[in-house]
Amino acid sequence: MKNFISINGNTTELTDEQVRELGFSPDTLLKQAIDELSAIVKSGNAREHYNLYDTVHIGDYELQIIGFDHDEDCNVDSLDVMFRDESPHTITLMAKTLLPARCMHNGACENGWIDTDLRKYLNTEFINTLPQELVSHICTIEKETHNYDGKLFKTKDRLFIPSESELFGSAIWSDYEDGPRYEAFATCADRIRLDEDGDGDWYWSRSARGGYSTYFAYVSYVGGAVYGYASDTSIRAPLCFCLA
Repeated sequence: MKNFISINGNTTELTDEQVRELGFSPDTLLKQAIDELSAIVKSGNAREHYNLYDTVHIGDYELQIIGFDHDEDCNVDSLDVMFRDESPHTITLMAKTLLPARCMHNGACENGWIDTDLRKYLNTEFINTLPQELVSHICTIEKETHNYDGKLFKTKDRLFIPSESELFGSAIWSDYEDGPRYEAFATCADRIRLDEDGDGDWYWSRSARGGYSTYFAYVSYVGGAVYGYASDTSIRAPLCFCLA
C-alpha cells in the first residue's frame, strides 16, 4: 500500500515504517480514507469534492473516476429506496494501470461475459487480493450484456469490465449496445490504459464480437476499437468497480 503526506500542497510518499513512526497504522489510514470517500459519495456531494478524471489512491492502486451515479448498487434494499427523495449515489472507478495479461475465455463462450473465465477470476480470486477495507465498500452492480448471437444476459458483479458501448458510446464490433458510455470516455485518449512501464496497452471489453462465439471486442493501446480471439493471453484486463 502506498502512503502519502501532503503539506502546503506538496505531496510526499512515505514508507509503512515512516507512517508507523508518525504514530499511525497504514491499515487504519487506508480504512479512514475509504470510509471518508464512501461517506462523501453517500451524501450525494461527490461532484463537489471530486471531478471526472480525478485520481484516487487506494492501497497500491491509482484509480480514475469514470462516472458519477452511472451504476446502481444492487445491495440497497428496495424498500429503503422507496423512502428516499432520490436513488442512492455511487461513484465508478477504473485503475489507470491494467492488470496482468489474461485470456477472456479458453475457447468458445456461447453465453458471452456471464460464463467467461475472466469474470469468474475477477470476482472469486482476484477480489480476494484487494484490501479488505476496500472490498467492504465495493458495490454489487447489475450489468446487461449480449452474447455473440444477440441473447441478453444480466450479471451481478463486484468487479467488472466495461462493455463496448460503455467505452465508445455505441456497438462497433459487437451487435448490441450494453449500457451508455461512461462520462470519462469521450475520446480515444481517455480510453488509454497503461502497463507497468507507463505505456499504453491492449485491454478487454466484456462485449462479444457479433456473430462469433470465439471473439471478444477490446481496446487498443491507443484507445481504438478492435477485436480478437477470446483465448488470446496477451490482452490485459482493466480493474473497475463501484463504491457507494
